Amino acid sequence: MCHYLRQPTIMGKIKLSNRGNEDNHKNVPYQLAKLVAGKRIYIKFYVYNETTGKTQRIRREVPATLAKEEQTKWIAQRIAYINELLTAGYYIQKRNQQDALKTKRRSIQEALIEVVTSHQSHTKYTTQHFANGILNSFLSYISQKALSDISVQSIDKSFLMAYLDYLSQKKGVKNITRNNHLKYLRARFEDMRASGWLEKNPCKGIALLATDTKATEVIPAEDLTRILDQAKQLDQEAYVYYVCLFYLFVKPIELDQLKVKQIDITEQQLHLYDTKKKLTHITIPDRLITIFKETALLEKNPEKAIFSRRRATFRKTFKDIVKEIGLPSRYYMYLIRHTGVLMHYQNGCSLQYIQRQCRHHHLGITDTYLRSLGVEMTYTDNTPII
Repeated sequence: MCHYLRQPTIMGKIKLSNRGNEDNHKNVPYQLAKLVAGKRIYIKFYVYNETTGKTQRIRREVPATLAKEEQTKWIAQRIAYINELLTAGYYIQKRNQQDALKTKRRSIQEALIEVVTSHQSHTKYTTQHFANGILNSFLSYISQKALSDISVQSIDKSFLMAYLDYLSQKKGVKNITRNNHLKYLRARFEDMRASGWLEKNPCKGIALLATDTKATEVIPAEDLTRILDQAKQLDQEAYVYYVCLFYLFVKPIELDQLKVKQIDITEQQLHLYDTKKKLTHITIPDRLITIFKETALLEKNPEKAIFSRRRATFRKTFKDIVKEIGLPSRYYMYLIRHTGVLMHYQNGCSLQYIQRQCRHHHLGITDTYLRSLGVEMTYTDNTPII
């Protein structure tokens, strides 16, 4: 008899069977299911995989849509059900020949698209956008080499090293970019390995390259003032776009999607949704409120986007302004956001305010971010004496 456990990961349904191992008389290893409560709540257990000869970790996400009482009941029932199967000797048996044939027919392009499609349902939109850039780069490379239809099993370490070398030779590509591509591909090939499509991860053994650990550059206050003054004279919409980056700490991709209805002038709040459709609020400072009132951008239809152009256009405008007023060509638009965070902190804004505006999950992330901007975090010993 077989049981199927649905997985919210790339593995889809996990097929468990105790055929020939009733009541676990073979002493197949396993670890009972237990609840893990962190940023995400899920059930974790280890089941024996006959193909690999090792126990395999399986996690089952707890539905976030359930009410608390229903969630508690669901967790208890699910843990009891999984543990009953494990103690009864259920494990992941070897794939049959038909499954192996399916694996051989899957091309590298089909496999990547399949795992990415599954993975995207659990990631932030901004993370998806970043990952899509890496995916498109890799697919473009294999297309140029006319290798899109080769079997996923034929991908090996040397193939991926050739891609990373090709990437490193591109103008302006730094080690950190190369490392990001490697990390992403390693994770996707690991998804394929866990699904049984590959015997081993071809990225295994490829080392990350050393990266420059110097502080992220920010734009000096006087240079940023000149840039914003010039933008205000030449392009009012670009000026508002840049000051939003400075005061709200939002990302350009979020500004592209920002609608008029998301800005509440009365409450001085910007409403944004996270990946779980949970509403988050960002404080709009008085200075930005004044700028909004001076422009006609908020007088549009509430369902319309605030900005009529997208970030690529504003990036070009920024570069043109930098060149026109004779500032260093290394300045780029995203530095406005970094500069805004740093200047707010240096001006006395609390770590908690920076965390809330950046929407970091905990202060440790904010601390690390500020250190990357060159802030030396010092802590005074205010321990009371008794």
